[in-house]
Amino acid sequence: VVSYANPPATLGSLAASSTELFAIAPSTATVYTLHDLNNDGDALDFAEVLQYAQLPTGAHSPIATGLALAADGTLYTLAPARNLLYRIHDANADGDALDFAEVLAIASAFTSPVAVTLRSDGSLLVTQNTSTIPVRILRDRNADGDFLDFAENISYAESFAPGANIVCMSPTLAYLARTSDASIVKLTDLTGDHDALDFAEVLTHATNLTGIAHLAIDANDALLAASQASVGSVYRVTDLNGDGDALDFAETLLVAQAGSPILGLATVSTITPVCRKGDVNFDTLVNMADIPLFSSIVIGATTPADPCPADVNDDGLIDGRDIRAFIVEILP
Repeated sequence: VVSYANPPATLGSLAASSTELFAIAPSTATVYTLHDLNNDGDALDFAEVLQYAQLPTGAHSPIATGLALAADGTLYTLAPARNLLYRIHDANADGDALDFAEVLAIASAFTSPVAVTLRSDGSLLVTQNTSTIPVRILRDRNADGDFLDFAENISYAESFAPGANIVCMSPTLAYLARTSDASIVKLTDLTGDHDALDFAEVLTHATNLTGIAHLAIDANDALLAASQASVGSVYRVTDLNGDGDALDFAETLLVAQAGSPILGLATVSTITPVCRKGDVNFDTLVNMADIPLFSSIVIGATTPADPCPADVNDDGLIDGRDIRAFIVEILP
């Protein structure tokens, strides 16, 4: 365990891609991006830690609130003080999300939200500090880019002690770290009905993890669990005998100690972003909102970080020939 960066504020939750690390400073609600520009194994050099986004005034929280990263670079985080979920996206591809409408509230009506995770089907799971509905599921049913409409933010699991961080292994399998009893809870959607409300869908997966608060999945699909206890322990949690839990001998192993409480945990993602033709602002939709940026790219006024969505006709060039194909994509 070695130092990776010296940021200007105490950081909490982390999210990582194959090229960069995002971290949030809970006390100021500031999101930073960390790049190892000179490939020396750290982000301790000039311009390797930069402010990426700023949540609105009043969104500050005294705890790390969770950070989820989508394959297209979109970040999701929570503001417990406002009971809101924010989407953070670099719409104009200038390397930050500090511009107009790049930080938007896209879900509300939570009860003390704690953490958020992204499923591979595009849905989100949000943990709440309440035993009534400790986990909610968010699904954008009308594809309008938010979760503010009817039945888009509903109960996923109910009536058990709430947890902290949550991660998804698949659209039907998630794990929840529960500090209150030092355990990890396994949530399995056995019936495929987009909830864990049925018999045997919420079970204890691992125990005796003192101070457990953060979870991540490594490259081998093993579960990593980090503790906020004073020694900052990291555990690898695996079901070695295939019985559906990690309650047996050597299934929970200590793999690292940081020497101080761990406030965030992330593993490097190797997910390759899907190129959706015409979606130049990377909000997963092709609509009127893409027109200004697409026009700017076509005339050469803007250089896109990823040229693939703007090359709508897929001929390897971005020029006037893409306009007809763009119109086809944007029409209902």
